[in-house]
Amino acid sequence: MNFGGVVGFIGIDYGEGRFIKFDANKFHFNKLQLRASHAVPALYFPRCVDMIKSGAVNVKPLITDTFKLEDIGEMMVKAENERDKVIKAVMLD
Repeated sequence: MNFGGVVGFIGIDYGEGRFIKFDANKFHFNKLQLRASHAVPALYFPRCVDMIKSGAVNVKPLITDTFKLEDIGEMMVKAENERDKVIKAVMLD
């Protein structure tokens, strides 16, 4: 996460999966934030999809990379190593 970034946590788990662990000093000195969300209700998502479908918002310039499922490992490495180039990677069937 970049300096000052916000980490969104969406989801619930049970048992040992319900715990998260991280370096609190690194988190603090990088001025990170952790925000929990149930993602319910998804009030704006349908509106966003409609805006994309209508052409009001063109998201294609944001897609910098496409990949197949079998190449996800390589894509994750590229996204990590080329943060200044990879904006949005989309997996294609």
